[in-house]
Amino acid sequence: MIARWLGVRQGAGLLAGLALMASSAGLGGLAGLGGLAFSPPARAATAASKEPAKEPTQAPAKAGAEDFSPAERALFMQNHLGTLKPPLVLRYQFARRGSLAENFDDQLSLALTARADGRCCAAKGDFLSGKHKVATPEIEQAESNPALLFFLEREIAEMQRLTSGKANYFRKRIRMAVYQGAQISTLQVPWRGKTVAAQQIVIRPYHDDPLRARFEQLAGKQYSFVLSDAVPGGLYAIRSLVAAAPGAATPVLAEELWLDGATPTLGGADTRAAGASGTTGASGASGAAGAAAAAAARPTPATRTP
Repeated sequence: MIARWLGVRQGAGLLAGLALMASSAGLGGLAGLGGLAFSPPARAATAASKEPAKEPTQAPAKAGAEDFSPAERALFMQNHLGTLKPPLVLRYQFARRGSLAENFDDQLSLALTARADGRCCAAKGDFLSGKHKVATPEIEQAESNPALLFFLEREIAEMQRLTSGKANYFRKRIRMAVYQGAQISTLQVPWRGKTVAAQQIVIRPYHDDPLRARFEQLAGKQYSFVLSDAVPGGLYAIRSLVAAAPGAATPVLAEELWLDGATPTLGGADTRAAGASGTTGASGASGAAGAAAAAAARPTPATRTP
Protein backbone atom coordinates (compact mmCIF):
# COMPACT_ATOMS: atom_id res chain seq x y z
CA MET A 1 0.00 0.00 0.00
CA ILE A 2 2.87 2.38 0.77
CA ALA A 3 3.96 1.86 -2.81
CA ARG A 4 1.15 4.05 -4.03
CA TRP A 5 2.51 6.92 -1.93
CA LEU A 6 6.24 6.59 -2.50
CA GLY A 7 6.62 4.52 -5.64
CA VAL A 8 6.33 6.63 -8.76
CA ARG A 9 7.72 10.15 -8.79
CA GLN A 10 11.16 9.78 -10.25
CA GLY A 11 13.20 6.77 -11.30
CA ALA A 12 15.60 6.98 -8.37
CA GLY A 13 12.77 7.38 -5.91
CA LEU A 14 10.98 4.36 -7.32
CA LEU A 15 13.93 2.02 -6.83
CA ALA A 16 14.52 3.23 -3.30
CA GLY A 17 10.81 3.07 -2.57
CA LEU A 18 10.57 -0.56 -3.58
CA ALA A 19 13.24 -1.58 -1.10
CA LEU A 20 11.68 0.44 1.70
CA MET A 21 8.16 -0.72 1.03
CA ALA A 22 9.05 -4.37 1.14
CA SER A 23 9.77 -3.99 4.85
CA SER A 24 7.40 -1.20 5.84
CA ALA A 25 4.26 -2.35 4.05
CA GLY A 26 4.68 -6.09 3.64
CA LEU A 27 4.14 -6.21 -0.10
CA GLY A 28 3.59 -9.94 -0.01
CA GLY A 29 0.46 -9.37 2.04
CA LEU A 30 -0.94 -6.99 -0.59
CA ALA A 31 -0.59 -9.32 -3.58
CA GLY A 32 -3.80 -9.71 -5.53
CA LEU A 33 -5.58 -6.82 -3.85
CA GLY A 34 -5.83 -4.83 -7.07
CA GLY A 35 -6.91 -1.40 -5.90
CA LEU A 36 -4.47 -1.37 -3.00
CA ALA A 37 -1.55 -3.31 -4.41
CA PHE A 38 1.58 -1.85 -5.98
CA SER A 39 1.44 -0.94 -9.65
CA PRO A 40 4.57 -1.92 -11.62
CA PRO A 41 6.42 0.99 -13.27
CA ALA A 42 5.05 0.31 -16.77
CA ARG A 43 1.47 0.18 -15.55
CA ALA A 44 1.92 3.25 -13.39
CA ALA A 45 3.39 5.16 -16.31
CA THR A 46 0.37 4.27 -18.43
CA ALA A 47 -1.97 5.53 -15.75
CA ALA A 48 0.05 8.70 -15.34
CA SER A 49 -0.12 9.40 -19.06
CA LYS A 50 -3.89 9.64 -18.75
CA GLU A 51 -3.76 12.22 -15.99
CA PRO A 52 -5.37 15.41 -17.28
CA ALA A 53 -3.44 17.85 -15.16
CA LYS A 54 0.13 19.03 -15.31
CA GLU A 55 2.04 17.92 -12.24
CA PRO A 56 3.72 20.45 -9.95
CA THR A 57 7.33 21.20 -10.73
CA GLN A 58 9.44 18.57 -9.02
CA ALA A 59 12.52 19.22 -6.95
CA PRO A 60 15.77 17.97 -8.48
CA ALA A 61 16.17 14.24 -8.03
CA LYS A 62 18.69 12.91 -5.57
CA ALA A 63 20.26 9.49 -5.66
CA GLY A 64 18.61 6.47 -4.08
CA ALA A 65 16.82 6.71 -0.77
CA GLU A 66 17.71 10.40 -0.37
CA ASP A 67 14.97 11.27 -2.86
CA PHE A 68 12.34 11.71 -0.15
CA SER A 69 11.16 14.85 1.59
CA PRO A 70 11.09 15.25 5.38
CA ALA A 71 7.29 14.98 5.27
CA GLU A 72 7.43 11.73 3.27
CA ARG A 73 9.91 10.29 5.72
CA ALA A 74 7.80 11.25 8.74
CA LEU A 75 4.51 9.98 7.30
CA PHE A 76 5.42 6.94 5.23
CA MET A 77 8.92 5.79 6.21
CA GLN A 78 9.11 6.23 9.97
CA ASN A 79 8.92 3.03 12.01
CA HIS A 80 5.86 4.15 13.98
CA LEU A 81 5.20 0.69 15.40
CA GLY A 82 8.75 -0.30 16.32
CA THR A 83 8.47 0.32 20.08
CA LEU A 84 5.13 -1.43 20.56
CA LYS A 85 4.86 -4.82 22.24
CA PRO A 86 2.24 -6.96 20.49
CA PRO A 87 -0.35 -8.29 20.68
CA LEU A 88 -2.40 -5.15 21.14
CA VAL A 89 -5.12 -3.11 19.46
CA LEU A 90 -4.82 0.57 18.56
CA ARG A 91 -8.20 2.29 18.65
CA TYR A 92 -9.11 5.42 16.71
CA GLN A 93 -12.31 7.44 16.61
CA PHE A 94 -13.61 8.80 13.31
CA ALA A 95 -16.00 11.69 12.65
CA ARG A 96 -17.41 13.29 9.54
CA ARG A 97 -19.16 16.66 9.60
CA GLY A 98 -20.24 19.07 6.91
CA SER A 99 -22.95 20.33 4.60
CA LEU A 100 -21.91 18.21 1.62
CA ALA A 101 -22.42 14.69 2.97
CA GLU A 102 -24.02 12.72 5.77
CA ASN A 103 -22.59 13.29 9.23
CA PHE A 104 -21.58 10.22 11.20
CA ASP A 105 -19.24 8.90 13.88
CA ASP A 106 -17.46 5.56 13.77
CA GLN A 107 -14.10 3.99 14.56
CA LEU A 108 -11.03 2.18 13.35
CA SER A 109 -9.36 -0.63 15.26
CA LEU A 110 -5.91 -1.83 14.26
CA ALA A 111 -5.01 -5.27 15.61
CA LEU A 112 -1.25 -5.75 15.87
CA THR A 113 0.43 -9.13 16.31
CA ALA A 114 4.05 -10.21 16.36
CA ARG A 115 5.72 -11.03 13.07
CA ALA A 116 7.36 -14.39 12.50
CA ASP A 117 10.63 -12.97 13.82
CA GLY A 118 8.91 -11.72 16.99
CA ARG A 119 9.11 -8.04 16.08
CA CYS A 120 6.17 -5.65 15.70
CA CYS A 121 4.03 -5.98 13.72
CA ALA A 122 1.61 -7.71 11.44
CA ALA A 123 -1.49 -5.52 11.19
CA LYS A 124 -5.18 -6.07 10.50
CA GLY A 125 -7.58 -3.15 10.34
CA ASP A 126 -11.32 -2.89 10.93
CA PHE A 127 -12.32 0.51 9.52
CA LEU A 128 -15.84 1.91 9.92
CA SER A 129 -19.00 -0.18 9.90
CA GLY A 130 -22.24 -0.82 8.05
CA LYS A 131 -22.61 1.01 4.75
CA HIS A 132 -19.47 3.05 5.49
CA LYS A 133 -17.22 0.03 6.05
CA VAL A 134 -13.88 0.14 4.24
CA ALA A 135 -12.14 -3.07 3.17
CA THR A 136 -8.53 -3.01 4.33
CA PRO A 137 -5.70 -5.46 3.56
CA GLU A 138 -3.82 -7.42 6.17
CA ILE A 139 -0.24 -6.18 6.27
CA GLU A 140 2.34 -8.78 7.19
CA GLN A 141 5.28 -6.50 7.95
CA ALA A 142 3.93 -3.10 8.96
CA GLU A 143 6.32 -0.45 10.26
CA SER A 144 4.71 2.88 9.35
CA ASN A 145 1.20 3.11 10.82
CA PRO A 146 -1.37 1.57 8.43
CA ALA A 147 -4.14 3.74 9.90
CA LEU A 148 -2.68 6.72 8.05
CA LEU A 149 -2.88 4.97 4.69
CA PHE A 150 -6.34 3.55 5.36
CA PHE A 151 -7.57 7.10 6.00
CA LEU A 152 -5.92 8.48 2.85
CA GLU A 153 -7.18 5.70 0.57
CA ARG A 154 -10.72 6.26 1.84
CA GLU A 155 -10.30 10.02 1.31
CA ILE A 156 -9.29 9.44 -2.29
CA ALA A 157 -12.26 7.13 -2.88
CA GLU A 158 -14.55 9.84 -1.50
CA MET A 159 -13.00 12.49 -3.76
CA GLN A 160 -13.58 10.20 -6.71
CA ARG A 161 -17.20 9.57 -5.67
CA LEU A 162 -18.00 13.23 -5.10
CA THR A 163 -16.31 14.61 -8.22
CA SER A 164 -16.26 11.71 -10.73
CA GLY A 165 -12.53 12.37 -11.01
CA LYS A 166 -9.87 9.65 -11.09
CA ALA A 167 -8.45 8.20 -7.88
CA ASN A 168 -4.94 8.12 -9.37
CA TYR A 169 -5.13 11.85 -10.05
CA PHE A 170 -6.09 12.76 -6.47
CA ARG A 171 -3.52 10.34 -5.06
CA LYS A 172 -0.76 11.90 -7.15
CA ARG A 173 -1.72 15.44 -6.10
CA ILE A 174 -1.54 14.45 -2.43
CA ARG A 175 1.73 12.59 -2.94
CA MET A 176 3.36 15.54 -4.69
CA ALA A 177 2.11 17.95 -2.02
CA VAL A 178 3.75 15.78 0.66
CA TYR A 179 6.90 15.62 -1.44
CA GLN A 180 7.37 19.31 -2.08
CA GLY A 181 4.59 21.43 -0.59
CA ALA A 182 4.24 20.32 3.04
CA GLN A 183 4.35 22.79 5.92
CA ILE A 184 5.91 21.23 9.02
CA SER A 185 5.70 22.66 12.52
CA THR A 186 6.11 21.49 16.11
CA LEU A 187 3.50 21.77 18.82
CA GLN A 188 2.34 20.37 22.14
CA VAL A 189 -0.77 18.18 22.33
CA PRO A 190 -2.70 16.71 25.29
CA TRP A 191 -2.27 12.99 25.93
CA ARG A 192 -3.27 10.99 29.02
CA GLY A 193 -3.38 13.97 31.33
CA LYS A 194 -0.21 15.69 30.18
CA THR A 195 1.11 17.53 27.17
CA VAL A 196 3.53 15.84 24.78
CA ALA A 197 5.64 17.01 21.88
CA ALA A 198 4.21 16.49 18.41
CA GLN A 199 4.86 17.38 14.80
CA GLN A 200 2.18 18.72 12.46
CA ILE A 201 2.32 18.35 8.68
CA VAL A 202 -0.14 20.38 6.60
CA ILE A 203 -0.72 20.06 2.85
CA ARG A 204 -3.09 21.71 0.37
CA PRO A 205 -2.83 19.45 -2.68
CA TYR A 206 -5.33 21.28 -4.90
CA HIS A 207 -4.44 24.87 -4.08
CA ASP A 208 -2.57 25.43 -7.34
CA ASP A 209 -4.19 22.64 -9.34
CA PRO A 210 -4.72 23.85 -12.93
CA LEU A 211 -7.92 21.78 -13.08
CA ARG A 212 -9.37 22.88 -9.76
CA ALA A 213 -12.30 24.57 -11.51
CA ARG A 214 -13.65 21.10 -12.27
CA PHE A 215 -14.07 20.41 -8.54
CA GLU A 216 -13.93 23.93 -7.11
CA GLN A 217 -16.18 23.13 -4.17
CA LEU A 218 -13.52 20.75 -2.81
CA ALA A 219 -10.38 22.39 -4.20
CA GLY A 220 -9.63 24.16 -0.92
CA LYS A 221 -9.25 20.87 0.95
CA GLN A 222 -6.46 20.86 3.51
CA TYR A 223 -4.94 17.83 5.23
CA SER A 224 -3.36 17.99 8.67
CA PHE A 225 -1.34 15.12 10.14
CA VAL A 226 -0.24 15.17 13.77
CA LEU A 227 2.50 12.71 14.75
CA SER A 228 4.08 12.07 18.13
CA ASP A 229 6.61 9.56 19.41
CA ALA A 230 4.88 9.82 22.78
CA VAL A 231 1.65 8.09 21.70
CA PRO A 232 1.15 4.43 20.74
CA GLY A 233 1.60 3.94 17.01
CA GLY A 234 3.01 7.43 16.47
CA LEU A 235 -0.18 8.79 14.84
CA TYR A 236 -2.11 11.23 17.02
CA ALA A 237 -4.66 12.55 14.52
CA ILE A 238 -5.43 13.15 10.84
CA ARG A 239 -7.88 15.71 9.56
CA SER A 240 -9.14 16.74 6.15
CA LEU A 241 -11.10 19.97 5.90
CA VAL A 242 -12.95 21.99 3.31
CA ALA A 243 -13.77 25.16 5.22
CA ALA A 244 -17.23 26.70 5.38
CA ALA A 245 -18.32 28.88 2.51
CA PRO A 246 -18.48 32.63 3.21
CA GLY A 247 -21.36 33.34 5.55
CA ALA A 248 -21.87 29.67 6.46
CA ALA A 249 -21.29 28.23 9.91
CA THR A 250 -20.79 24.60 8.88
CA PRO A 251 -17.73 23.37 7.00
CA VAL A 252 -18.36 21.99 3.54
CA LEU A 253 -16.72 18.74 4.56
CA ALA A 254 -14.50 17.76 7.49
CA GLU A 255 -13.28 14.28 8.37
CA GLU A 256 -11.08 13.36 11.29
CA LEU A 257 -9.41 10.29 12.74
CA TRP A 258 -7.87 10.55 16.21
CA LEU A 259 -6.21 8.14 18.60
CA ASP A 260 -8.40 6.88 21.43
CA GLY A 261 -5.92 4.49 23.02
CA ALA A 262 -4.16 1.13 22.88
CA THR A 263 -5.25 -2.05 24.62
CA PRO A 264 -3.18 -5.22 25.04
CA THR A 265 -5.16 -8.23 23.88
CA LEU A 266 -3.32 -10.81 25.99
CA GLY A 267 -1.99 -9.94 29.45
CA GLY A 268 0.04 -6.89 30.41
CA ALA A 269 -1.08 -3.54 31.77
CA ASP A 270 -3.91 -1.66 30.12
CA THR A 271 -2.40 1.19 28.12
CA ARG A 272 -5.64 2.78 27.03
CA ALA A 273 -5.97 6.56 26.99
CA ALA A 274 -7.37 8.11 30.14
CA GLY A 275 -10.55 8.80 28.20
CA ALA A 276 -11.26 5.12 27.67
CA SER A 277 -13.15 4.79 30.95
CA GLY A 278 -16.11 6.73 29.61
CA THR A 279 -14.70 9.52 27.53
CA THR A 280 -13.08 9.52 24.13
CA GLY A 281 -10.83 11.68 22.05
CA ALA A 282 -7.17 12.04 21.32
CA SER A 283 -6.64 14.18 24.38
CA GLY A 284 -7.85 11.43 26.71
CA ALA A 285 -9.63 14.29 28.43
CA SER A 286 -13.15 14.61 27.09
CA GLY A 287 -15.32 12.94 24.53
CA ALA A 288 -16.60 16.21 23.28
CA ALA A 289 -13.73 16.11 21.32
CA GLY A 290 -10.79 15.34 21.81
CA ALA A 291 -11.98 18.95 20.95
CA ALA A 292 -9.17 20.38 22.54
CA ALA A 293 -7.07 17.68 20.85
CA ALA A 294 -5.72 20.37 20.03
CA ALA A 295 -6.82 23.50 19.30
CA ALA A 296 -3.16 23.93 18.61
CA ALA A 297 -3.11 21.06 16.15
CA ARG A 298 -6.04 22.48 14.26
CA PRO A 299 -5.69 25.81 12.55
CA THR A 300 -9.38 25.68 11.70
CA PRO A 301 -12.58 25.07 13.69
CA ALA A 302 -13.10 21.63 15.23
CA THR A 303 -15.21 19.19 13.25
CA ARG A 304 -17.00 17.59 16.15
CA THR A 305 -19.84 19.08 18.11
CA PRO A 306 -20.06 18.77 21.90
